[in-house]
Amino acid sequence: MPRLTVVVPTYNRPDYLAECLESIAAQTFRDFDLVVLDNASTEDYAPVLKRFESLGLTYIRNAENIGAIRNIEKARSIGSGTQYHVVFHDDDLMHPRMLEWQVEVLDGHPDMGWVATECVPFDSGSTPAFNSWEADASDLEVLRSPAELVRRLLENVSLNFGSVMFRSEVARTVEVRSAEFEIIADRVLLCDIAASSIVGFLRCPLVLYRHHAAQDSYNPIFREAHALALMAYYAATLPSPLSESDRALIERHATNYLLHARSMVPPGNRMRFKRLVGEAHAHKLFRWSALDGQGAAALARLAGVGRAFDAVRPVLGRVRRALSGS
Repeated sequence: MPRLTVVVPTYNRPDYLAECLESIAAQTFRDFDLVVLDNASTEDYAPVLKRFESLGLTYIRNAENIGAIRNIEKARSIGSGTQYHVVFHDDDLMHPRMLEWQVEVLDGHPDMGWVATECVPFDSGSTPAFNSWEADASDLEVLRSPAELVRRLLENVSLNFGSVMFRSEVARTVEVRSAEFEIIADRVLLCDIAASSIVGFLRCPLVLYRHHAAQDSYNPIFREAHALALMAYYAATLPSPLSESDRALIERHATNYLLHARSMVPPGNRMRFKRLVGEAHAHKLFRWSALDGQGAAALARLAGVGRAFDAVRPVLGRVRRALSGS
């Protein structure tokens, strides 16, 4: 039996999947099973599957669309039959040595529940060449408590779920809290695992994270309540009473994340803005003076001037850095 399973959930993105599978085919570590988990796509995947049949992949198609987070739960269940597993996004790319280096970390740290890597965004249509993608996986940060991980997440560290390799015997004991957090339950899962084992973070970019138009569309499931629950979870994970530095960290992150979350909720499903700010204030998760570029961009999108703001945002950033002396 292979030591690793790589599961790639997908939905109506055969072209992106082809690029993703190309990056998996280039891996230096070869002892893995590959599963493509199709969430009831309407597009034809047959040409892509035929192109990569030499990988010996298993194709599983759901009879009906079960939603993104439940498809991830299914992917975890499929992957956890081997020693390690990865649930990788179909629109992202992995560095040729990503699996090799992550397996080496987990082999060298038997008490580590998962190891993640940094991610680098790229625009769709400008896929970098694999052979020009430099990386050095020598810098491993070991996080020994969920609070340490939460601080990294509040600092907006470039980590996403697809960059995580799990030790299956640890990960399978922790449930995805989808009912409470829906599509952002993956962050909570990582923190919950960090409560029972050390976790690792390779401070090098081994995942290329694709930006594309579909990411800017409204999510029909996501609500501000889910975002509020996540921010409250982060705050509760930090040592109590909060230190001044932790308080400033959670207020800045939560203020801007909550505004961003509101911009991703369909207008008809949003709570009253006064209620959102009031609930956030009540939990000490909102402060207007903590507004940064992410929050300002969300406000611009909510006001219907998002594109105009995006055009001048780089200039505003340079002015802000000049005024701050950085």
